[in-house]
Amino acid sequence: MAFQVKQRALLFILPLLLGGLGLASCGNTNDRASNAPSKQAVKPVETQQAEVKPSAVSQPKLATLPVNGEKVYIRCAACHMKTGEGVKGAFPPLKGELVQLLNSDLGKEYLVLVSIYGLAGDINVAGETYSGMMTAQGGMTPEKTAAVLNHIMQTFNGVSEEDPRLFTARFVTDTKTKYGRLSGRKVYALRDAAYESVLP
Repeated sequence: MAFQVKQRALLFILPLLLGGLGLASCGNTNDRASNAPSKQAVKPVETQQAEVKPSAVSQPKLATLPVNGEKVYIRCAACHMKTGEGVKGAFPPLKGELVQLLNSDLGKEYLVLVSIYGLAGDINVAGETYSGMMTAQGGMTPEKTAAVLNHIMQTFNGVSEEDPRLFTARFVTDTKTKYGRLSGRKVYALRDAAYESVLP
C-alpha cells in the first residue's frame, strides 16, 4: 500500500519536474537568441564618414602666365606692319621719336590711352602727315597693354628690358583710373601736352 502511494506521488511530481525543465530550456533559448549578435550588416566606420564631394574642395588657382607682347602686337601689325614701319600717309611708324615719350609720366600715359582707346586726328611724325584713324582696341587688359608697349619699345626702339621706364600693369591700371574712358578725339587732345612734357 505504501509503495503504491509513493508510486502515485512520483507519477504526480514527475510531470511537474519535466514541465519545469522544459520551461527553463525554452527560457534559455530565448535568452541566447536575445543575446546573440545581430546578423544585420554593420557599415564600417570609415564608410560612415561624410563623403566630401570634389566640387566642395577648393582647388588652388593656377599661376597667371606672363603675357607675350609679340603675340599681342599681331593685331597692331595689320596697320603698323610687322617691322613697325607703318604706312606713309595713313599709319605712323612705331619707332624713332616715339621712344622719347618714356621720359615723362604724361608721355607714357598718352601711349597707354592711345593703345586702348585709339586716336582720331591728323598727326605729324618725322615731317610726314598721317590722316588715318586708330580705333579703340577691345580686350586690352592692363597686362596686354603693358606687354605690347614694352614689345614696341624694346623691338623697334632699342630699349633694354631692364629699363625702369618700361610699362607695368599697375601703371596702365592707374592711368585708366585717372582718365576714365575716352574717345579717340579726347586722346588726340592730349598729344601736344604729352610731347611738350618730354622737351629738354
